Amino acid sequence: MLIGVAIEVPPAIADAHKLPGTAVPDDELASVVAAATSCPTLTAPRVAAQLMALTGFSTTASGSTIAGMTDTDWTHWKPRSAADRDDTGDNIVALAHQTCQMVGQLRQAGLDGDLWGPAIAAQHGGVDAVIAAKGVPGGQKTLVDNAIGYAAWYADQPQFDPDAATPAPSPSAEASAVTDAAVTTAVTVPATLVSAINRAGSTCSAVTPARIAAQLRAASNFDANLRTDQGEGIAQFSPALWAQYAGKGDSVWDADDAIAVLGETMCDLTHQFSGLTGADPYTLALGAFQWGAYTIRQGAGLPATTIVQLADTVKSLEGTYQKDARLNGNTAATPPASASARASASPSPSASLSPSPSSGQAQAKAPTVSTKPTPGKTARDNQPPVKGPDTDGSGRSYGPYFIYNFATKECVDLPGYGAGTRDGPVNQFPCAKTGTDNQEFTFVPRSVDGDGYQLYWIRNVDDGWCVDPPGTSTVTSSTSLDETGCYDADNQYFRLEPRFTSGGFQYYWLRNTVANMCLDVPGKADGGADARLALVPCLANDDHDWALVQKSEW
Repeated sequence: MLIGVAIEVPPAIADAHKLPGTAVPDDELASVVAAATSCPTLTAPRVAAQLMALTGFSTTASGSTIAGMTDTDWTHWKPRSAADRDDTGDNIVALAHQTCQMVGQLRQAGLDGDLWGPAIAAQHGGVDAVIAAKGVPGGQKTLVDNAIGYAAWYADQPQFDPDAATPAPSPSAEASAVTDAAVTTAVTVPATLVSAINRAGSTCSAVTPARIAAQLRAASNFDANLRTDQGEGIAQFSPALWAQYAGKGDSVWDADDAIAVLGETMCDLTHQFSGLTGADPYTLALGAFQWGAYTIRQGAGLPATTIVQLADTVKSLEGTYQKDARLNGNTAATPPASASARASASPSPSASLSPSPSSGQAQAKAPTVSTKPTPGKTARDNQPPVKGPDTDGSGRSYGPYFIYNFATKECVDLPGYGAGTRDGPVNQFPCAKTGTDNQEFTFVPRSVDGDGYQLYWIRNVDDGWCVDPPGTSTVTSSTSLDETGCYDADNQYFRLEPRFTSGGFQYYWLRNTVANMCLDVPGKADGGADARLALVPCLANDDHDWALVQKSEW
Protein backbone atom coordinates (compact mmCIF):
# COMPACT_ATOMS: atom_id res chain seq x y z
CA MET A 1 0.00 0.00 0.00
CA LEU A 2 1.36 3.42 -0.89
CA ILE A 3 2.18 5.52 2.16
CA GLY A 4 1.98 9.28 2.58
CA VAL A 5 4.84 11.51 3.62
CA ALA A 6 4.76 12.24 7.33
CA ILE A 7 4.57 15.99 6.94
CA GLU A 8 2.25 17.86 9.24
CA VAL A 9 0.04 20.59 7.84
CA PRO A 10 1.44 23.83 9.32
CA PRO A 11 -0.64 25.10 12.26
CA ALA A 12 -1.13 28.41 10.47
CA ILE A 13 -3.12 26.54 7.85
CA ALA A 14 -4.73 23.78 9.91
CA ASP A 15 -6.13 26.17 12.50
CA ALA A 16 -6.97 29.04 10.19
CA HIS A 17 -10.44 30.45 9.85
CA LYS A 18 -11.64 29.36 6.45
CA LEU A 19 -12.27 32.23 4.07
CA PRO A 20 -14.55 31.14 1.19
CA GLY A 21 -13.07 31.82 -2.21
CA THR A 22 -14.02 31.31 -5.82
CA ALA A 23 -13.66 27.92 -7.48
CA VAL A 24 -10.49 27.75 -9.55
CA PRO A 25 -11.50 28.21 -13.20
CA ASP A 26 -11.28 24.93 -15.10
CA ASP A 27 -8.86 26.48 -17.60
CA GLU A 28 -6.42 27.37 -14.81
CA LEU A 29 -6.60 24.27 -12.62
CA ALA A 30 -3.81 22.39 -14.45
CA SER A 31 -1.52 25.43 -14.20
CA VAL A 32 -2.21 25.78 -10.48
CA VAL A 33 -1.39 22.10 -9.85
CA ALA A 34 1.78 22.27 -11.98
CA ALA A 35 2.96 25.50 -10.32
CA ALA A 36 2.60 23.86 -6.89
CA THR A 37 5.49 21.52 -7.74
CA SER A 38 7.93 24.46 -7.83
CA CYS A 39 9.06 23.87 -4.22
CA PRO A 40 7.96 21.86 -1.16
CA THR A 41 6.48 24.95 0.53
CA LEU A 42 3.73 25.22 -2.06
CA THR A 43 0.60 23.13 -2.50
CA ALA A 44 -2.14 23.54 -5.07
CA PRO A 45 -4.55 25.03 -2.47
CA ARG A 46 -1.84 27.54 -1.49
CA VAL A 47 -1.25 28.62 -5.07
CA ALA A 48 -4.99 28.99 -5.58
CA ALA A 49 -5.21 30.98 -2.34
CA GLN A 50 -2.51 33.41 -3.45
CA LEU A 51 -4.30 34.02 -6.73
CA MET A 52 -7.60 34.52 -4.92
CA ALA A 53 -6.08 36.93 -2.40
CA LEU A 54 -4.28 38.92 -5.08
CA THR A 55 -6.77 39.17 -7.94
CA GLY A 56 -9.70 36.83 -7.35
CA PHE A 57 -8.60 35.07 -10.57
CA SER A 58 -9.35 38.23 -12.51
CA THR A 59 -7.04 38.99 -15.43
CA THR A 60 -7.90 42.69 -15.27
CA ALA A 61 -7.61 43.43 -11.56
CA SER A 62 -5.79 46.75 -11.15
CA GLY A 63 -4.73 46.50 -14.75
CA SER A 64 -2.59 43.43 -14.03
CA THR A 65 -2.79 39.78 -14.94
CA ILE A 66 -4.14 36.86 -12.89
CA ALA A 67 -1.07 36.74 -10.62
CA GLY A 68 -1.03 40.48 -9.95
CA MET A 69 2.62 40.76 -10.95
CA THR A 70 4.15 44.06 -11.96
CA ASP A 71 5.97 44.29 -15.28
CA THR A 72 9.27 44.33 -13.38
CA ASP A 73 8.44 41.17 -11.43
CA TRP A 74 7.18 39.49 -14.59
CA THR A 75 10.42 40.25 -16.42
CA HIS A 76 12.40 38.73 -13.56
CA TRP A 77 10.27 35.65 -12.88
CA LYS A 78 8.70 34.65 -16.18
CA PRO A 79 9.26 30.91 -16.65
CA ARG A 80 11.07 31.21 -19.97
CA SER A 81 12.34 33.94 -22.27
CA ALA A 82 9.45 33.53 -24.73
CA ALA A 83 6.74 33.45 -22.05
CA ASP A 84 3.60 35.41 -22.89
CA ARG A 85 2.81 38.29 -20.53
CA ASP A 86 -0.91 37.73 -21.11
CA ASP A 87 -0.82 33.95 -20.70
CA THR A 88 -2.47 33.05 -17.39
CA GLY A 89 -0.58 29.76 -17.07
CA ASP A 90 2.80 31.46 -17.49
CA ASN A 91 1.81 34.07 -14.89
CA ILE A 92 0.78 31.43 -12.37
CA VAL A 93 4.11 29.61 -12.75
CA ALA A 94 6.00 32.91 -12.48
CA LEU A 95 4.22 33.70 -9.20
CA ALA A 96 5.14 30.27 -7.83
CA HIS A 97 8.79 30.74 -8.78
CA GLN A 98 8.88 34.12 -7.06
CA THR A 99 7.25 32.71 -3.92
CA CYS A 100 9.74 29.85 -3.73
CA GLN A 101 12.67 32.22 -4.17
CA MET A 102 11.35 34.41 -1.34
CA VAL A 103 11.15 31.32 0.88
CA GLY A 104 14.78 30.52 0.08
CA GLN A 105 15.96 34.05 0.81
CA LEU A 106 14.14 34.18 4.13
CA ARG A 107 15.44 30.78 5.21
CA GLN A 108 18.98 31.81 4.28
CA ALA A 109 18.50 34.93 6.42
CA GLY A 110 17.79 32.75 9.45
CA LEU A 111 14.00 32.59 9.56
CA ASP A 112 12.58 29.12 10.10
CA GLY A 113 9.26 27.33 10.31
CA ASP A 114 6.54 27.64 7.69
CA LEU A 115 7.67 30.57 5.54
CA TRP A 116 4.80 30.64 3.03
CA GLY A 117 3.06 33.61 4.69
CA PRO A 118 6.29 35.62 5.18
CA ALA A 119 7.20 34.89 1.54
CA ILE A 120 3.92 36.46 0.38
CA ALA A 121 4.68 39.46 2.56
CA ALA A 122 8.18 39.68 1.07
CA GLN A 123 6.75 39.67 -2.44
CA HIS A 124 4.68 42.75 -1.70
CA GLY A 125 6.57 44.53 1.07
CA GLY A 126 10.17 43.53 0.52
CA VAL A 127 12.47 40.88 1.98
CA ASP A 128 14.21 43.36 4.31
CA ALA A 129 10.93 44.33 5.97
CA VAL A 130 10.10 40.67 6.68
CA ILE A 131 13.57 39.99 8.05
CA ALA A 132 13.37 43.06 10.28
CA ALA A 133 9.96 41.99 11.60
CA LYS A 134 11.08 38.35 11.87
CA GLY A 135 7.77 37.50 10.26
CA VAL A 136 4.89 39.24 8.57
CA PRO A 137 5.02 43.05 8.92
CA GLY A 138 1.83 44.85 9.91
CA GLY A 139 1.38 46.34 6.47
CA GLN A 140 1.12 42.92 4.87
CA LYS A 141 -0.87 41.15 7.59
CA THR A 142 -4.27 41.47 5.92
CA LEU A 143 -3.03 40.05 2.62
CA VAL A 144 -1.30 37.13 4.32
CA ASP A 145 -4.23 36.39 6.63
CA ASN A 146 -6.57 36.35 3.64
CA ALA A 147 -4.29 33.96 1.76
CA ILE A 148 -4.09 31.63 4.77
CA GLY A 149 -7.86 31.67 5.14
CA TYR A 150 -8.40 30.96 1.46
CA ALA A 151 -5.84 28.11 1.56
CA ALA A 152 -7.74 26.45 4.41
CA TRP A 153 -10.93 26.69 2.36
CA TYR A 154 -9.39 25.46 -0.91
CA ALA A 155 -7.87 22.45 0.87
CA ASP A 156 -11.42 21.19 1.48
CA GLN A 157 -12.72 21.77 -2.03
CA PRO A 158 -13.46 18.86 -4.41
CA GLN A 159 -10.97 20.31 -6.91
CA PHE A 160 -8.17 19.46 -4.47
CA ASP A 161 -9.72 16.44 -2.78
CA PRO A 162 -7.90 13.23 -3.78
CA ASP A 163 -11.00 11.18 -2.88
CA ALA A 164 -12.89 13.08 -5.56
CA ALA A 165 -10.24 12.15 -8.09
CA THR A 166 -10.92 8.40 -7.91
CA PRO A 167 -10.75 7.15 -11.49
CA ALA A 168 -13.74 5.41 -12.98
CA PRO A 169 -13.20 1.99 -14.53
CA SER A 170 -11.84 2.21 -18.04
CA PRO A 171 -13.74 0.82 -21.05
CA SER A 172 -11.40 -2.17 -21.07
CA ALA A 173 -10.43 -3.78 -17.77
CA GLU A 174 -7.59 -5.67 -19.41
CA ALA A 175 -6.32 -2.55 -21.18
CA SER A 176 -6.21 -0.44 -18.03
CA ALA A 177 -4.67 -2.61 -15.34
CA VAL A 178 -4.61 0.19 -12.77
CA THR A 179 -8.40 -0.10 -12.50
CA ASP A 180 -8.52 -3.88 -12.44
CA ALA A 181 -7.63 -5.54 -9.14
CA ALA A 182 -7.16 -8.92 -10.86
CA VAL A 183 -4.40 -7.79 -13.22
CA THR A 184 -1.12 -8.33 -11.36
CA THR A 185 0.78 -10.53 -13.82
CA ALA A 186 3.32 -9.36 -16.36
CA VAL A 187 2.88 -9.80 -20.10
CA THR A 188 5.68 -9.80 -22.64
CA VAL A 189 6.93 -6.34 -23.56
CA PRO A 190 6.30 -5.77 -27.30
CA ALA A 191 9.58 -5.83 -29.21
CA THR A 192 8.78 -2.46 -30.78
CA LEU A 193 8.89 -0.82 -27.34
CA VAL A 194 12.08 -2.36 -25.93
CA SER A 195 14.50 0.32 -27.19
CA ALA A 196 12.33 3.19 -25.95
CA ILE A 197 11.91 1.52 -22.54
CA ASN A 198 15.66 0.96 -22.21
CA ARG A 199 16.39 4.60 -23.01
CA ALA A 200 13.77 5.88 -20.57
CA GLY A 201 15.14 3.49 -17.94
CA SER A 202 18.63 5.00 -18.22
CA THR A 203 17.54 8.56 -17.38
CA CYS A 204 18.36 8.07 -13.71
CA SER A 205 19.46 5.19 -11.51
CA ALA A 206 16.20 5.04 -9.53
CA VAL A 207 14.00 4.40 -12.57
CA THR A 208 15.11 1.21 -14.31
CA PRO A 209 13.87 -0.31 -17.58
CA ALA A 210 12.04 -2.97 -15.55
CA ARG A 211 10.22 -0.25 -13.61
CA ILE A 212 9.28 1.60 -16.81
CA ALA A 213 7.93 -1.63 -18.29
CA ALA A 214 5.98 -2.43 -15.14
CA GLN A 215 4.43 1.04 -15.05
CA LEU A 216 3.38 0.84 -18.72
CA ARG A 217 1.85 -2.58 -18.16
CA ALA A 218 0.00 -1.35 -15.07
CA ALA A 219 -1.19 1.82 -16.75
CA SER A 220 -2.29 0.65 -20.18
CA ASN A 221 -1.16 -2.89 -20.94
CA PHE A 222 1.16 -1.23 -23.52
CA ASP A 223 -1.79 0.25 -25.41
CA ALA A 224 -0.64 3.51 -27.02
CA ASN A 225 -4.19 4.44 -28.02
CA LEU A 226 -5.86 4.04 -24.63
CA ARG A 227 -7.99 6.90 -23.32
CA THR A 228 -9.56 6.60 -19.85
CA ASP A 229 -10.93 8.94 -17.21
CA GLN A 230 -7.50 8.84 -15.59
CA GLY A 231 -5.22 9.61 -18.51
CA GLU A 232 -4.20 9.26 -22.12
CA GLY A 233 -1.81 7.12 -24.12
CA ILE A 234 0.53 4.29 -23.25
CA ALA A 235 1.67 5.86 -19.95
CA GLN A 236 -1.76 7.29 -19.00
CA PHE A 237 -0.51 10.83 -18.43
CA SER A 238 -3.07 13.23 -17.02
CA PRO A 239 -3.34 16.37 -19.18
CA ALA A 240 -1.81 18.48 -16.38
CA LEU A 241 1.20 16.21 -15.91
CA TRP A 242 1.78 15.93 -19.66
CA ALA A 243 1.69 19.71 -20.02
CA GLN A 244 4.24 20.02 -17.24
CA TYR A 245 6.84 17.59 -18.61
CA ALA A 246 6.32 17.12 -22.35
CA GLY A 247 8.40 19.06 -24.84
CA LYS A 248 7.27 21.02 -27.87
CA GLY A 249 6.31 18.61 -30.63
CA ASP A 250 5.78 15.63 -28.30
CA SER A 251 2.55 13.68 -28.63
CA VAL A 252 1.01 11.73 -25.78
CA TRP A 253 -0.29 9.29 -28.43
CA ASP A 254 3.20 8.55 -29.79
CA ALA A 255 4.61 5.65 -27.76
CA ASP A 256 8.26 6.73 -28.16
CA ASP A 257 7.46 10.28 -27.05
CA ALA A 258 5.32 9.17 -24.12
CA ILE A 259 7.86 6.64 -22.85
CA ALA A 260 10.69 9.18 -23.04
CA VAL A 261 8.61 11.72 -21.12
CA LEU A 262 7.68 9.03 -18.58
CA GLY A 263 11.36 8.39 -17.83
CA GLU A 264 12.03 12.08 -17.22
CA THR A 265 8.84 12.54 -15.20
CA MET A 266 9.46 9.62 -12.87
CA CYS A 267 13.09 10.63 -12.33
CA ASP A 268 12.08 14.18 -11.48
CA LEU A 269 9.30 13.08 -9.12
CA THR A 270 11.62 10.57 -7.43
CA HIS A 271 14.20 13.33 -6.98
CA GLN A 272 11.56 15.61 -5.43
CA PHE A 273 10.81 13.04 -2.74
CA SER A 274 14.41 11.97 -2.02
CA GLY A 275 15.76 12.48 1.48
CA LEU A 276 12.48 11.98 3.34
CA THR A 277 12.97 9.85 6.43
CA GLY A 278 11.17 6.53 6.37
CA ALA A 279 9.75 7.01 2.87
CA ASP A 280 10.69 5.33 -0.42
CA PRO A 281 11.08 8.14 -2.99
CA TYR A 282 10.16 5.93 -5.95
CA THR A 283 6.98 4.69 -4.24
CA LEU A 284 6.00 8.27 -3.50
CA ALA A 285 6.78 9.25 -7.10
CA LEU A 286 4.35 6.59 -8.33
CA GLY A 287 1.73 8.01 -6.01
CA ALA A 288 2.45 11.52 -7.29
CA PHE A 289 2.13 10.34 -10.89
CA GLN A 290 -1.32 8.92 -10.14
CA TRP A 291 -2.70 11.45 -7.64
CA GLY A 292 -0.53 14.56 -7.94
CA ALA A 293 2.63 15.66 -6.16
CA TYR A 294 0.78 18.09 -3.90
CA THR A 295 -1.38 15.27 -2.51
CA ILE A 296 1.62 13.15 -1.61
CA ARG A 297 3.63 16.08 -0.22
CA GLN A 298 0.79 16.97 2.11
CA GLY A 299 0.89 13.47 3.56
CA ALA A 300 -2.64 12.77 2.44
CA GLY A 301 -1.69 9.35 1.09
CA LEU A 302 -4.07 7.70 -1.33
CA PRO A 303 -7.84 7.32 -1.20
CA ALA A 304 -9.09 4.23 0.61
CA THR A 305 -10.68 2.47 -2.35
CA THR A 306 -10.81 -1.09 -3.64
CA ILE A 307 -8.95 -0.04 -6.78
CA VAL A 308 -5.40 -1.40 -7.01
CA GLN A 309 -2.99 1.50 -6.55
CA LEU A 310 -0.37 2.14 -9.22
CA ALA A 311 2.48 1.65 -6.74
CA ASP A 312 1.22 -1.74 -5.61
CA THR A 313 0.71 -2.95 -9.17
CA VAL A 314 4.09 -1.74 -10.45
CA LYS A 315 5.95 -3.37 -7.58
CA SER A 316 4.16 -6.66 -8.14
CA LEU A 317 5.25 -6.63 -11.81
CA GLU A 318 8.78 -5.27 -11.47
CA GLY A 319 10.44 -8.55 -10.48
CA THR A 320 9.20 -10.34 -13.58
CA TYR A 321 10.43 -7.62 -15.92
CA GLN A 322 13.84 -7.66 -14.22
CA LYS A 323 14.25 -11.15 -15.67
CA ASP A 324 13.66 -9.97 -19.24
CA ALA A 325 17.16 -10.00 -20.77
CA ARG A 326 16.11 -7.38 -23.30
CA LEU A 327 15.47 -4.79 -20.60
CA ASN A 328 19.06 -4.02 -19.83
CA GLY A 329 19.22 -0.25 -20.13
CA ASN A 330 21.04 -0.36 -23.47
CA THR A 331 20.97 3.31 -24.48
CA ALA A 332 22.92 2.55 -27.66
CA ALA A 333 19.79 1.12 -29.27
CA THR A 334 18.53 2.60 -32.50
CA PRO A 335 16.97 6.04 -31.83
CA PRO A 336 13.21 6.31 -32.34
CA ALA A 337 11.70 8.06 -35.31
CA SER A 338 10.03 10.52 -32.91
CA ALA A 339 10.55 14.22 -33.50
CA SER A 340 10.76 14.88 -29.76
CA ALA A 341 12.42 18.21 -29.09
CA ARG A 342 14.05 16.73 -26.01
CA ALA A 343 16.44 14.65 -28.14
CA SER A 344 16.20 11.87 -25.57
CA ALA A 345 18.17 9.55 -27.84
CA SER A 346 21.79 10.67 -28.14
CA PRO A 347 23.55 10.60 -31.51
CA SER A 348 25.69 7.60 -32.23
CA PRO A 349 29.39 8.19 -31.49
CA SER A 350 31.34 9.38 -34.50
CA ALA A 351 34.64 11.00 -35.24
CA SER A 352 35.02 14.51 -33.86
CA LEU A 353 36.14 17.05 -36.41
CA SER A 354 38.00 19.60 -34.32
CA PRO A 355 39.04 22.84 -35.98
CA SER A 356 42.62 24.02 -35.99
CA PRO A 357 43.60 26.67 -33.45
CA SER A 358 43.29 30.24 -34.54
CA SER A 359 45.36 33.16 -33.42
CA GLY A 360 42.50 35.57 -33.99
CA GLN A 361 39.78 35.62 -31.37
CA ALA A 362 37.22 37.00 -33.79
CA GLN A 363 37.42 34.08 -36.19
CA ALA A 364 34.23 32.03 -36.25
CA LYS A 365 34.47 28.40 -35.21
CA ALA A 366 34.38 25.75 -37.89
CA PRO A 367 31.64 23.12 -37.81
CA THR A 368 32.29 20.35 -35.32
CA VAL A 369 30.58 17.00 -34.97
CA SER A 370 29.76 16.75 -31.28
CA THR A 371 29.71 13.26 -29.84
CA LYS A 372 28.26 11.90 -26.65
CA PRO A 373 30.96 11.12 -24.06
CA THR A 374 31.48 7.56 -22.86
CA PRO A 375 32.62 6.89 -19.29
CA GLY A 376 35.47 4.50 -18.67
CA LYS A 377 34.92 0.99 -17.38
CA THR A 378 35.75 2.02 -13.81
CA ALA A 379 33.33 3.88 -11.59
CA ARG A 380 33.52 7.66 -11.98
CA ASP A 381 35.09 9.31 -8.93
CA ASN A 382 36.08 12.55 -10.61
CA GLN A 383 33.14 14.81 -9.69
CA PRO A 384 33.23 17.84 -7.39
CA PRO A 385 31.47 17.35 -4.04
CA VAL A 386 27.87 18.56 -4.02
CA LYS A 387 27.79 19.25 -0.30
CA GLY A 388 30.49 21.15 1.55
CA PRO A 389 32.86 21.85 2.96
CA ASP A 390 35.30 20.64 0.31
CA THR A 391 36.16 17.04 1.16
CA ASP A 392 39.82 17.52 1.99
CA GLY A 393 39.66 21.20 2.94
CA SER A 394 42.44 22.06 0.52
CA GLY A 395 40.35 24.36 -1.61
CA ARG A 396 41.79 22.67 -4.69
CA SER A 397 40.07 23.00 -8.02
CA TYR A 398 38.12 20.13 -9.53
CA GLY A 399 38.42 19.25 -13.18
CA PRO A 400 39.08 20.37 -15.78
CA TYR A 401 35.72 19.44 -17.31
CA PHE A 402 33.77 19.90 -20.47
CA ILE A 403 30.31 21.12 -19.35
CA TYR A 404 28.00 19.04 -21.56
CA ASN A 405 24.29 19.72 -22.06
CA PHE A 406 21.99 16.70 -21.97
CA ALA A 407 19.37 18.17 -24.32
CA THR A 408 21.43 20.07 -26.91
CA LYS A 409 24.46 17.71 -26.85
CA GLU A 410 26.79 20.73 -26.93
CA CYS A 411 29.36 22.14 -24.48
CA VAL A 412 29.95 25.46 -22.72
CA ASP A 413 32.32 27.40 -24.97
CA LEU A 414 34.08 30.72 -25.53
CA PRO A 415 34.35 32.37 -28.98
CA GLY A 416 37.58 31.49 -30.79
CA TYR A 417 40.02 28.80 -29.71
CA GLY A 418 42.23 30.34 -27.07
CA ALA A 419 41.79 32.80 -24.25
CA GLY A 420 38.48 34.56 -24.28
CA THR A 421 37.81 38.26 -23.92
CA ARG A 422 37.32 39.82 -20.50
CA ASP A 423 33.59 40.60 -20.20
CA GLY A 424 33.10 38.55 -23.36
CA PRO A 425 30.24 36.10 -23.96
CA VAL A 426 29.86 32.53 -22.74
CA ASN A 427 28.19 30.33 -25.37
CA GLN A 428 27.58 26.72 -26.25
CA PHE A 429 29.19 24.95 -29.20
CA PRO A 430 29.63 21.35 -30.41
CA CYS A 431 32.10 19.68 -28.07
CA ALA A 432 35.69 19.57 -29.35
CA LYS A 433 37.00 16.40 -27.74
CA THR A 434 40.41 16.62 -29.47
CA GLY A 435 42.63 19.43 -30.62
CA THR A 436 42.99 22.84 -29.02
CA ASP A 437 39.98 24.77 -27.83
CA ASN A 438 38.77 26.64 -24.76
CA GLN A 439 35.92 24.42 -23.56
CA GLU A 440 37.48 23.12 -20.34
CA PHE A 441 36.56 24.62 -16.97
CA THR A 442 37.53 23.99 -13.37
CA PHE A 443 35.21 24.15 -10.37
CA VAL A 444 36.90 26.11 -7.57
CA PRO A 445 35.41 25.70 -4.04
CA ARG A 446 34.74 29.06 -2.37
CA SER A 447 32.11 28.76 0.36
CA VAL A 448 29.18 26.71 1.71
CA ASP A 449 25.59 28.00 1.63
CA GLY A 450 22.85 27.68 4.23
CA ASP A 451 21.63 24.42 2.70
CA GLY A 452 25.08 22.86 3.01
CA TYR A 453 25.94 23.02 -0.71
CA GLN A 454 29.51 23.64 -1.78
CA LEU A 455 29.67 26.86 -3.81
CA TYR A 456 32.03 27.15 -6.78
CA TRP A 457 33.57 29.52 -9.22
CA ILE A 458 33.36 28.08 -12.74
CA ARG A 459 36.77 29.12 -14.16
CA ASN A 460 37.98 28.70 -17.73
CA VAL A 461 41.30 26.85 -18.02
CA ASP A 462 42.63 28.91 -20.95
CA ASP A 463 42.15 32.42 -19.60
CA GLY A 464 41.53 31.94 -15.86
CA TRP A 465 38.37 34.04 -15.88
CA CYS A 466 35.08 33.02 -14.26
CA VAL A 467 31.54 32.63 -15.57
CA ASP A 468 29.79 35.78 -14.41
CA PRO A 469 26.32 37.37 -14.50
CA PRO A 470 26.55 41.15 -15.11
CA GLY A 471 26.76 43.34 -12.02
CA THR A 472 27.33 42.10 -8.49
CA SER A 473 23.84 41.13 -7.33
CA THR A 474 20.73 39.35 -8.58
CA VAL A 475 19.73 39.61 -12.24
CA THR A 476 16.53 39.26 -14.22
CA SER A 477 15.47 36.09 -16.00
CA SER A 478 17.18 35.48 -19.37
CA THR A 479 20.21 37.63 -18.46
CA SER A 480 23.13 36.58 -20.69
CA LEU A 481 26.36 35.36 -19.08
CA ASP A 482 29.89 36.73 -19.54
CA GLU A 483 33.30 35.77 -18.21
CA THR A 484 35.46 38.13 -16.19
CA GLY A 485 37.86 38.24 -13.26
CA CYS A 486 36.97 35.98 -10.35
CA TYR A 487 35.61 37.70 -7.24
CA ASP A 488 34.14 36.48 -3.95
CA ALA A 489 32.07 39.58 -3.15
CA ASP A 490 30.08 39.19 -6.36
CA ASN A 491 27.44 36.95 -7.93
CA GLN A 492 29.73 34.27 -9.37
CA TYR A 493 28.93 31.37 -7.05
CA PHE A 494 27.23 28.28 -8.49
CA ARG A 495 26.16 25.09 -6.80
CA LEU A 496 25.64 21.59 -8.23
CA GLU A 497 22.17 20.09 -7.81
CA PRO A 498 22.08 16.43 -8.96
CA ARG A 499 19.14 15.67 -11.26
CA PHE A 500 19.58 12.22 -12.82
CA THR A 501 22.13 9.87 -14.32
CA SER A 502 22.17 8.83 -17.97
CA GLY A 503 24.71 6.79 -19.88
CA GLY A 504 26.90 6.58 -16.79
CA PHE A 505 27.05 10.37 -16.27
CA GLN A 506 25.58 12.47 -13.48
CA TYR A 507 23.63 15.48 -14.73
CA TYR A 508 23.23 18.61 -12.60
CA TRP A 509 21.43 21.89 -12.48
CA LEU A 510 24.11 24.60 -12.18
CA ARG A 511 22.31 27.10 -9.96
CA ASN A 512 23.63 30.61 -9.44
CA THR A 513 23.02 31.17 -5.74
CA VAL A 514 22.64 34.95 -5.85
CA ALA A 515 20.10 35.04 -8.68
CA ASN A 516 18.67 31.63 -7.65
CA MET A 517 18.46 30.67 -11.32
CA CYS A 518 20.00 27.96 -13.50
CA LEU A 519 22.45 27.89 -16.38
CA ASP A 520 20.26 27.81 -19.50
CA VAL A 521 20.45 27.58 -23.28
CA PRO A 522 17.93 30.01 -24.80
CA GLY A 523 14.92 28.19 -26.23
CA LYS A 524 13.80 24.77 -25.16
CA ALA A 525 16.38 22.18 -26.17
CA ASP A 526 16.63 23.76 -29.62
CA GLY A 527 19.52 26.20 -29.13
CA GLY A 528 22.35 25.68 -31.61
CA ALA A 529 26.05 26.47 -32.04
CA ASP A 530 27.12 29.82 -30.57
CA ALA A 531 23.88 30.22 -28.61
CA ARG A 532 24.74 32.56 -25.75
CA LEU A 533 24.07 31.07 -22.32
CA ALA A 534 21.86 32.77 -19.75
CA LEU A 535 20.24 32.40 -16.33
CA VAL A 536 16.54 31.58 -15.98
CA PRO A 537 14.40 30.03 -13.21
CA CYS A 538 15.22 26.33 -12.96
CA LEU A 539 12.79 24.12 -14.89
CA ALA A 540 12.42 20.40 -15.41
CA ASN A 541 12.14 19.16 -18.98
CA ASP A 542 14.18 22.01 -20.45
CA ASP A 543 17.88 22.29 -21.29
CA HIS A 544 19.12 22.96 -17.75
CA ASP A 545 20.84 19.59 -17.19
CA TRP A 546 24.65 19.50 -17.51
CA ALA A 547 27.29 16.77 -17.06
CA LEU A 548 30.91 17.43 -16.09
CA VAL A 549 33.01 15.34 -18.47
CA GLN A 550 36.77 14.93 -18.43
CA LYS A 551 38.71 14.75 -21.69
CA SER A 552 39.61 11.09 -21.18
CA GLU A 553 35.91 10.20 -21.16
CA TRP A 554 35.19 11.18 -24.77
